[in-house]
Amino acid sequence: MKHTSDVRTRLLETANNCFKKNGFKETTMRDIAREANVSPGTIYTYFKNKQELFDELNIPEYADYQPHSEKKKQEILSATLILFAEKGYDGTTMDDIATSIGTSKATIYQYFTGKEDLFSQILQNSSFNLYAKELSSDETSQLDIREKIKEIGRSYLSIGDSPERTAIFKTIIRDSSSYPELGTLYYEQGLNPAYNNIIDYINAYCLKNNIPIKNFRQLRYTVITYISSLQSYLLMHSVMKGVPQDIDSETYLETTTDVFFNYLIADGYIEVEAAGIQER
Repeated sequence: MKHTSDVRTRLLETANNCFKKNGFKETTMRDIAREANVSPGTIYTYFKNKQELFDELNIPEYADYQPHSEKKKQEILSATLILFAEKGYDGTTMDDIATSIGTSKATIYQYFTGKEDLFSQILQNSSFNLYAKELSSDETSQLDIREKIKEIGRSYLSIGDSPERTAIFKTIIRDSSSYPELGTLYYEQGLNPAYNNIIDYINAYCLKNNIPIKNFRQLRYTVITYISSLQSYLLMHSVMKGVPQDIDSETYLETTTDVFFNYLIADGYIEVEAAGIQER
């Protein structure tokens, strides 16, 4: 018979693996027992419930982790993105979404409050927003700040590489007159968080380099101008038809980023060396 402390240690190790794989909510005591090759009753000999076992492991970051729920949520978002692209916001119903993935509307409502919430989540999960969010928390001590900012611009222009996401862009333009909340959502959940994340990133850079932020409002205007310029290119070459492409997207991105950094240099936020602007 194994020593009591050995069994308890094995249960903790097994539970740790299970919680990190499936999260607290999606892990059952039966799962832990099966992985540890013991009966569920054996676990209750050492721990009164799942919460006590979880608390002893001190891994609070896995309390809300739900990989299976997240997978289902992404499945619903992907299906909605395709339907919005095909039918537009107005033409897509919750029944359409449920039918497309072979589930019930009740299941969808477990994850989203409605069609507006779905649209909001699609915006928040774009590569542009996710990259901008990741950027704002990045370390700034050993960065090529220009390349980092340019990657955000590239991720925004990449909307044009996805027919579904380009269609979402068209939906906003077409349907926002009837549904002004779409334009509001696009700004609040799409553009504004990205603006703020870029500003946070520049602030962090300045803090690291002992550079004072002299005019926050002007900095915000400069960031908005940068993204708006990229948006203009996207409209001209991914949404409108028949417009000659006088400049390819990468060259446009390089030039626009140079202009953006020239403003940052002129306002004293960035040193010339850090901007990495090359003469062309």
